[in-house]
Amino acid sequence: MFAMNRKKRHRSERPSEKEVPSPQPQTGMRWIWGVVVGMVLIGATQALLAHPNDHLTVSSVEVATSLRPSQMLIALVIAFLFILVNGLFAMAEYALIMVRKTRLHQLADEGVRSAQLALKMTSGEQLTRLMATIQIGVTVVATLSSGLAASSTVAPLAHWLRTHLPTEFTPYAGTVALLVVTLPVAVLTLVIGEVAPKSLGLQYAERIALVAVYPLSWLQTLLVPAVSLLTILSNFVLKPFGGTASFSPPAINEEEIKLLVEASEKQGVLEAEETEMIESILDFGDTPVRKVMTPRIDITAFEIGGSLSELIRLIGESGHSRIPIYEGDMDNIIGIVHAKDLLGLAVNTEVGEQDIRRIMRPAYFIPETKKIGELLSEFRRSRQQIAIVRDEYGVTSGLVTIEDLLEEIVGDIQDEYDTEEPMVHEIDSHTYLLDGRMSLEDINERFELHLPEEEADTIGGFVFALLGRQAQAGEEVAYEDIRFRVEATDGRRITKVKMELPMPRQEEGEVMDDEHALMNDENEGKPSGLER
Repeated sequence: MFAMNRKKRHRSERPSEKEVPSPQPQTGMRWIWGVVVGMVLIGATQALLAHPNDHLTVSSVEVATSLRPSQMLIALVIAFLFILVNGLFAMAEYALIMVRKTRLHQLADEGVRSAQLALKMTSGEQLTRLMATIQIGVTVVATLSSGLAASSTVAPLAHWLRTHLPTEFTPYAGTVALLVVTLPVAVLTLVIGEVAPKSLGLQYAERIALVAVYPLSWLQTLLVPAVSLLTILSNFVLKPFGGTASFSPPAINEEEIKLLVEASEKQGVLEAEETEMIESILDFGDTPVRKVMTPRIDITAFEIGGSLSELIRLIGESGHSRIPIYEGDMDNIIGIVHAKDLLGLAVNTEVGEQDIRRIMRPAYFIPETKKIGELLSEFRRSRQQIAIVRDEYGVTSGLVTIEDLLEEIVGDIQDEYDTEEPMVHEIDSHTYLLDGRMSLEDINERFELHLPEEEADTIGGFVFALLGRQAQAGEEVAYEDIRFRVEATDGRRITKVKMELPMPRQEEGEVMDDEHALMNDENEGKPSGLER
């Protein structure tokens, strides 16, 4: 394996808990246009009926009352059919908006013509034309349904009420007729023309979209002049606000993708491991190398002056397959030796420094600010698997391997040389023993803390920064209401840290109660001053 000690992989924070709004049927307000027209007709009729001596009013009443019940029934049936057509428009609109584009692409690649047409009609400017076509359609049918229902029933109903209601209620006949006709038409339009069709469009989006695309395509061709005029007028109105008549959805961002992934996990579509892997991939390109590298102090390296047997022993003890070779100090790494390259030299007991230099491979150096996404691409192009990380001053700060990059996606990869030691050991409900290499990001995520990550990447480095000097075992330091104690060190490095979190108020109260109870028990066992 590589020249590094295994560590818990860096993981980015999960996005904040937010409820992802799932698409729901919306009740459009386009039916109001029809109701408005019907109300205008009703108002005109009511105004005429208010003056019975007017010749036009008498003519209107005669026309209205001359309608036979069969004719009124036919008009209502036609109005109901218009409401159904309105529902078909709403259902088709919702289906074409909600159908999964990936599924349409799959069907289009299989040669399904309706899927190809649906993709064409729902992309770019074509989507704007499609929405304008549907808008015109629903407005026309809603107007016709409401207007037809009103004109064929309100006037006869008002006339009937005038002749059958007491005289004192006669002035309100038109208003009552208006309510009796308008409210049922509005309810039918909402339920049959909006809510129910859109619910079906959501549940059967793919099936409905593939069927509806043909008639909508023909209607769109027929209404090209009207659609063009509507688009021009809409752009004219929206221009002062800096907008245009466009229905193209905005591009979804990374945060929204994470929220959708988390929602899928909650609904049981994705497993927890799959969710974490997807989120890791999304964060992959933004993570700097210094977040995933093996720090300098943990690098297993070999000085060029040593013997072959020492190098072989180092490889055997560490279990690493690639060892950096340095000359003088770690800031002067001169190459990398691969374990398999030593096999040819192992049979020769007289191997010198020049032989080791001969099998060395050039070291690959990168800055610690490089993004791991870029580094993975460089590894693939150059066929490298290990890189030496340097800071802005050219000092060796760490080492990164291709395995480190893969662990960012799939999690820790353990092999026969890895000794799996827990990073966290729980002492009690608010006290924990931490490995000094545990990242602050993992600690913040696990314990829901907000330790600053600017000055250090690990808890050992964070405590070292708080102390401001080389740490000694047993030293304590606090950050806000969290206490840290150095439990073990290895030279200048802090290897174990005990973290004591603030005790919750409830538990604190329980502890105080226990102490008071203990004190009371002790006092009860002692004789009082008078007894003594």
